[in-house]
Amino acid sequence: MKRVILFLTVLVWMVGCSTHKELNQLRRQYVKNDDICDCNGLFNLREKYKTLDAFPKAVELVDSMRKGYGLKKLMVFYEDSLVRKTLRYNTPTSLAYIYIYHKPFHVLQILSYEYNFQLEYRSYEFEPVGIGQFVRYDTLGNVQKKIYKNYIKPYETEKEGRKIKRKYPICWREAYLLAKKFTGIKDDKEVYRLSRGTIKKQYWYVAFGNNPPNDIYMVNAKNGKVK
Repeated sequence: MKRVILFLTVLVWMVGCSTHKELNQLRRQYVKNDDICDCNGLFNLREKYKTLDAFPKAVELVDSMRKGYGLKKLMVFYEDSLVRKTLRYNTPTSLAYIYIYHKPFHVLQILSYEYNFQLEYRSYEFEPVGIGQFVRYDTLGNVQKKIYKNYIKPYETEKEGRKIKRKYPICWREAYLLAKKFTGIKDDKEVYRLSRGTIKKQYWYVAFGNNPPNDIYMVNAKNGKVK
């Protein structure tokens, strides 16, 4: 019996050391490299998305709602194993919103269209903090404003971005993956939310669990340390 207990103790110690070593390797990697937060082109807007016509089923639903057929104002019009596409239509202002939920990344892409079906703005959220680029367009489809939100402090200009990346190199997805490695959670569905620090502003807060109260972990945006 003593031998079994000793064996289990050594095994737990070895697993703990291995996880700690991997966590430190990830921290070093993430401080030097932010490619992981590009999400393989997830934030590159498809040109066809600049008008609502890119979603024929959504246009059909909007037309039906305009005719007063009493359809729901929020409905899923497409879903597969990778994405879920939902339409929300505001009849008072004639605005249509397309929500594209990218399941592998837990990222929600939001596209807002004006009454003439032209894209007004696009943004992204991760459970539910703003990430990626917030981009506003004019009526001709030209970019009016860009705000980059991958980091602990959003920024607008490249000069601001270089400063923030140097000071706080840990971006949103790195913070999430570091907290996940720290906790040993393997099921992506267990993430509850990510938020930027308000009191301790250099920290990302990552919460796991389906309902509050949750296990909340703080990830230092400067060096990736988790506590």
